[in-house]
Amino acid sequence: METRESTHYPIRKATSADIAELIRMQRALQENTDAVRDNLLRPNPTGAGRLYAYYLDRIGDELTQLLIAHKAESKRAVGMGTGKIWVHADCLPSQSGELIDLWVDPEHRGRGVGRRIIEQLLQFFRAHEIQFLAVNYVNGNLAAESLWRKLGFEPALVTATADRLDVQRTLSVPSKRILSIAGRSWSAERSKAYEPITRSG
Repeated sequence: METRESTHYPIRKATSADIAELIRMQRALQENTDAVRDNLLRPNPTGAGRLYAYYLDRIGDELTQLLIAHKAESKRAVGMGTGKIWVHADCLPSQSGELIDLWVDPEHRGRGVGRRIIEQLLQFFRAHEIQFLAVNYVNGNLAAESLWRKLGFEPALVTATADRLDVQRTLSVPSKRILSIAGRSWSAERSKAYEPITRSG
């Protein structure tokens, strides 16, 4: 049975024709992330060509489900979400699913678009018999924390970041000493590499 949201916001697989909109939403997602935390690795803003190649690869990958939501009357994209299956040769479970880059434009939130994207991604994982799911979100992003916790995700790993100089100051290790140790180590290795070979006999 179709709901009002499903008819007003159809969700379908993304195609190469959607890449410009996917890049727009990826940048909006990154800006949103930057507003929460500034101590993160982030894509180089000049890398539009790499983003295009990234999405083209995702669209053609049978282990990826890349979805796009749009307004029915305008066909303008308003949301996206990706499900990716990872194969782990030496781990248990041997396969896992990851939910990546879930985004809905702010003016279209609260209408069930994000929930329906997640539901369709779960169908994709179910069709491939994937049980173990993972998602990454930024610590301090309260909306993301609330959503994923409601869906049963519990934090399991912590990625912590720091500026090296701050760590050095905390340890009271002067930068000069670290450079000196590194320099001596490099000089010793270099000397070994150029040691003359002696022959006996």
